[in-house]
Amino acid sequence: MNADALPFCASPDLPFRNDRQANMSHAISDFPSTADDVSAAWKEIFEQWPEKMAKRGAIVTTFGEQIPFRSFMLRDNMLLLDRQTPDASGARQIVFPLDRVVAIKFTEVVDERTIKQFGFEGRLGKQ
Repeated sequence: MNADALPFCASPDLPFRNDRQANMSHAISDFPSTADDVSAAWKEIFEQWPEKMAKRGAIVTTFGEQIPFRSFMLRDNMLLLDRQTPDASGARQIVFPLDRVVAIKFTEVVDERTIKQFGFEGRLGKQ
């Protein structure tokens, strides 16, 4: 199959197959990608982490992992997690892109006032 006949793929992870596709990529790259939107949303949550709330919990990733953490740091769109205990390979810290975060699990009870500091609106039900 000749390269011009291959379907267009806008993924930044794949090499361009011809000049037409390379020129089209500039128009596409001007718009935020889904990964950029996801990274920005998670970054905002981590940046707004309330001072009075311990930086503890667990992260669920797109890799299918649940990573417990006792602290974290941010750099651009990267997240560094510090673990209490090492993983199976002996690592205590892990760095990965924010767009790989699927969920944060809070391992301590968090009151509604604190949750709202993350930007959430509404009311939690009373127990």
